[in-house]
Amino acid sequence: MRIVMPFAPAAVRDFLVNTPEFTDVVPAHLISTRDTPEQITRPFVLVRPSANTGTDPMLRRPWVQIDACVPPIEVMAATDDPAIIDAFCHTDPEETAWNIAALAGELIGRARPVQWRNGTWRGEWRDGPLALTDKSRANDMPLYRSPVRVELKMSVS
Repeated sequence: MRIVMPFAPAAVRDFLVNTPEFTDVVPAHLISTRDTPEQITRPFVLVRPSANTGTDPMLRRPWVQIDACVPPIEVMAATDDPAIIDAFCHTDPEETAWNIAALAGELIGRARPVQWRNGTWRGEWRDGPLALTDKSRANDMPLYRSPVRVELKMSVS
């Protein structure tokens, strides 16, 4: 099967998991294009498709949303993990989510063209971060989210 446009969220995930400046904050195994982790004890990131823009019939300008998600400080403190407590329990979780999302947008925006599978891409930070509170799990167990959206210009060989 001919691939018209590679799965852009996977390209962004691959970039983030291979960028030490980002994985120093969010470990590679907590950067996903799928679902939230079963146990949420520290910040994690979801990378998802957002939109395709422009008149390009090949749809090579996809937008990707990077959601930084952070549990309440009490949840992270309960891990008794000194590294998690030191890194995340001294800042409001909304601000932590914002900082992680902004870091992702900045890294993608300043990256030189990135080789990935059968092509290359270059990204531009388009919007965000936002400060959102997800209470869908339970009112007393919020998840602080901060999305950024980036637009990729993909070239396929």
